[in-house]
Amino acid sequence: MIESPRRSVGSSTRFTRLGAVPLALLFVLLTPSIRADTITLHPSKDNTLFDPLTGAETSAGAGVWLFTGRTGFSGGNRLRRSLFAFDVAAEIPAGSTIDSVELRLLQLDAAPGLVPTTVQIHRVLADWGEGTSSAGGGSGAPATPGDATWTLGFYPDSATAWTNPGGDFDPAVLSSTTVTGVVFVTRTWGATASFIALTQQWLDDPSSNFGLMVRHQNESSSQTSVKWASREDSFSPPELVIEFTPSTPIGPDFQRLDCNADGDVQVSDPVFAVSSLFVTGDPLPCADACDANDDGVVDIADVITALSFLFTAGGTTPPPPFPGCGPDPTPDATTCDDPGICP
Repeated sequence: MIESPRRSVGSSTRFTRLGAVPLALLFVLLTPSIRADTITLHPSKDNTLFDPLTGAETSAGAGVWLFTGRTGFSGGNRLRRSLFAFDVAAEIPAGSTIDSVELRLLQLDAAPGLVPTTVQIHRVLADWGEGTSSAGGGSGAPATPGDATWTLGFYPDSATAWTNPGGDFDPAVLSSTTVTGVVFVTRTWGATASFIALTQQWLDDPSSNFGLMVRHQNESSSQTSVKWASREDSFSPPELVIEFTPSTPIGPDFQRLDCNADGDVQVSDPVFAVSSLFVTGDPLPCADACDANDDGVVDIADVITALSFLFTAGGTTPPPPFPGCGPDPTPDATTCDDPGICP
């Protein structure tokens, strides 16, 4: 049987034994949670720009592969560049600060004998599209309406012609990485000051976001082509991994751990959370209060955190607001519809 003296906020009273509560079992059930300050985005669109061999407009908007580099002479010595767009503003709260960003692409193939080569990313300066063309190889397929091509941002609209064939991009390099002939490996373009600043700009001014171009530093040498997985590859799509600090939230005051919003922190609070999570499924009146470890997710880890604080001598003090009422210092997906005694 559980010893159940109340523990008021600020009191030094401790539970000394848990009795029938299966704490060890709860630790077994513990599952990790993803913090709200790191997010992985997949492209909202991507495409390949193919240097035309005969003047025909080709593309690969719906294809599972993207290409960079130059083909060999048997392939026409054609140059290719890849485009990627990520909707940063749709996924990260406005007012957040971008702390780090990196691009990850899965390399699927490379030209035979490819020597180590530098591949760069650049800011794209004009809008472009993704149609339904699907290339079975590195030569592209006939462009369909809305496709980006070597000469047009949106085929077949001549009003969207690139200022420079091959896509309009800022020549300043955002980040670079070395690519070799080793395949089925993820290549990463790491964070730089300019890459972070651009991502911040995309968040603050979404209208300026035309995405990234991936191209080789040396575009004159033949037999340097590389094949990448596109967003249509459901197993390994491109990733933009962003670390950010959310802005200070505006929300109701609540008291951490007071899960049932009765104004007192006691064993009934983690029990209430367990009931909601695993028995009744009833919504929590203040999920923020039940988020005992403030990781943005209410799960079994919060139950364990609350029980450890209540029953273990020297237990870790919960994150603010505790003791007493206050706003959540870390914006996340949890909300508080009924903060109980808090104003």
